[in-house]
Amino acid sequence: MTLYERAMALKPDDEEVHFNLGCALARSGKVDEAMKQYGEALRLFPDYVEAHNNLGNLLVKKGNLDAAIE
Repeated sequence: MTLYERAMALKPDDEEVHFNLGCALARSGKVDEAMKQYGEALRLFPDYVEAHNNLGNLLVKKGNLDAAIE
């Protein structure tokens, strides 16, 4: 993940960097950290469909169906 962290240092306002880091974190089982990265991607680009989808899937995984639907 150091490559993603380097990319984030270079482009902290790039939603793709946050999204990709979120994907890597989710694959590593770091769900809460992944959710934060998806949230940051959505803060930067609110219409980011893939980030909405992945965040919703993690919320379902955590049992938070209402937030996932929202």
